[in-house]
Amino acid sequence: MQPSAFDSAAAGRSRAVPDARGLRGGPVLRSLPWAGPDLALYALGLGWPLGWTAWLAFHRWDGLGSPEWSGWQNVEDLLRDPLFRLSLGRTGLWLLHAVSWPVAGGALLACLAYLLPARLRRWAALLNLLPALLPPVAMAVAWGRLYHPQAGALARVMAPVARWAGAPAAWAPPAWLADPNLALHALYLPVGLAALGLVTILFLATLERLEPALWEAALVDGAAPAQAVRHVLLPALRPVLPAAILSSGAWSLQSFGVVLETTGGGPAHATLLLSVYTLRMAFDAGWWGRAAAAGILQAVVAGGAVLLAAGRAARILGGEPVPLGGGGSMPRPAGAHSRASRWLAGLGAGAALTPFLLSLPALYWLAVVAFRSRRELLLGPPLTPDPAH
Repeated sequence: MQPSAFDSAAAGRSRAVPDARGLRGGPVLRSLPWAGPDLALYALGLGWPLGWTAWLAFHRWDGLGSPEWSGWQNVEDLLRDPLFRLSLGRTGLWLLHAVSWPVAGGALLACLAYLLPARLRRWAALLNLLPALLPPVAMAVAWGRLYHPQAGALARVMAPVARWAGAPAAWAPPAWLADPNLALHALYLPVGLAALGLVTILFLATLERLEPALWEAALVDGAAPAQAVRHVLLPALRPVLPAAILSSGAWSLQSFGVVLETTGGGPAHATLLLSVYTLRMAFDAGWWGRAAAAGILQAVVAGGAVLLAAGRAARILGGEPVPLGGGGSMPRPAGAHSRASRWLAGLGAGAALTPFLLSLPALYWLAVVAFRSRRELLLGPPLTPDPAH
């Protein structure tokens, strides 16, 4: 077989490019001219604040005078503080939420959205991204109103359902944000929606590059659509699973503004995350050195998680590669499984609307505030009712 013109041109270009091994210096030195500016900006934007925080962690400072050297005293005070240990446990539980249902739900939503036509898949990705685009304060205020035990929409829905189910007359809806056993779990729902959308888009972009013939071959071999989802689509998500876990965890750690706006770390320190504890140490107590030590410890833990996830990703990517295609439309099966495939596609369309529907309260609150005058905002009823009343 005669080589094509494209092959000849590619071979000529490959001979024209010198072998990188023949250049002087190692691979790190050869990459400095291109990576140097990025590394300098990265060091300036992140290295300087991180270095200053690490330096402050070994000093005692109230924010006004000159810092005084204290050595490891701030770290020892942190380890002896019961609130710090409590915040570590709360943060661990918060991260457990971040790496559990948003990642699992994102994989399921991506697989269901993959069954839709290509145009509908783009709309599904756009709708899933909406919760991540909304301000955290808007999500906090809107969901604080939803969780209100008397005036909230959730309480108004639960009350007639409870009466219909035969609940006692003295039954009352739970105080979601005032109950120490429920507050942390209730707050992660609005935060998890944003993480769910990001993870779904990441998984869906991975499935777009999957060879459509794999799905068709599974159905031709007699697999049901649900079995094809389990054995074809879900294994294709393994290479991006560490990235999805890191994205969801990082988003949850950065969304502590929802906690500050709704509960402020309460009730009874039930939502006292490590980031909230750090802010309280710095701005409320004036212990900037201890707050810096807490921030450094949080950075060390997060960095360790990143390294573990990166190692896991390297092991996964070093395994059997997933056949990739051009990301075309998925072939529509015909025969006994066509009805089940249509049912799963309809379920995927409904699931794609779920993050959008759960974001409507925040959009409604933004619209209400946008059309209020400054006098109404200052003298009118509070926009964030007390969740305990």
